[in-house]
Amino acid sequence: MKSRIVVLLVALSALGPVALRADDLAAVQARMAQRLPAINQLKLDKAVGEGREGMLHGLKADLPAKDKAVVQAENDDRGKVYAAIAEKTGTNVAAVARQRAEQIAAASKPGIMLQKSDGTWYEKTK
Repeated sequence: MKSRIVVLLVALSALGPVALRADDLAAVQARMAQRLPAINQLKLDKAVGEGREGMLHGLKADLPAKDKAVVQAENDDRGKVYAAIAEKTGTNVAAVARQRAEQIAAASKPGIMLQKSDGTWYEKTK
């Protein structure tokens, strides 16, 4: 998990002031790093999973409001990052998000819920 955040933070650092000002980027990085322990626990509890479009999804119908807020905040920040990367690389946000979803899936530990391209969910086994 730490390697995932390091890769993401390096990617964020490379963006510079493209779509986000440097202070905005620093704020996004700080928020994402601060949320990481909570997100990791939600993943381990199988309360949330990593979607095929690079966003978190609540998997439990009774997900508490505070956890829904964490997921929403993370997805909002991921959207900002994906938009900045898309602008810098000249591609579209959806392509960046799908690529990031593949990276997240590859880096995820066993036990994490992931979404296949057909929309079905599975638990990573290795």
